[in-house]
Amino acid sequence: MQLKINGQFISYTNAGQENGQAIIDANPNEGATWGGVPTQSGQDNANTHFIGHNPGIFKVLFSLNPGATISVTDVTGVITHYHVTQIVTVDDSGYTSAGKDYWNQITGTDGGERITLQTCINADYNLIVFANA
Repeated sequence: MQLKINGQFISYTNAGQENGQAIIDANPNEGATWGGVPTQSGQDNANTHFIGHNPGIFKVLFSLNPGATISVTDVTGVITHYHVTQIVTVDDSGYTSAGKDYWNQITGTDGGERITLQTCINADYNLIVFANA
């Protein structure tokens, strides 16, 4: 199971909210699912939320722009291509500095076939990348 971002392959574990943080804390060179559906599938018409460390393997998120392609291989080997639609900065509760709430968009399952990627900018803010299939 891998993400391909800007030519970089990143292994990930289907983990969910109970285990995702522990997985990336044990290995900063691996990503994990956290919110959305806990098991990535490009065929479930739902959001999968991935987390990873910066510094660490998710530093590559800072090189993305809208329109970039992210490819995800699921547990069955199926590859789904997603296109970055939006990049935002939020605090740990999912709010921008202007007060817009992105929490449900980040961690919810609705919105069609999509992925959300998250990494820390610093102790107070996170970079969020939204991408749709």
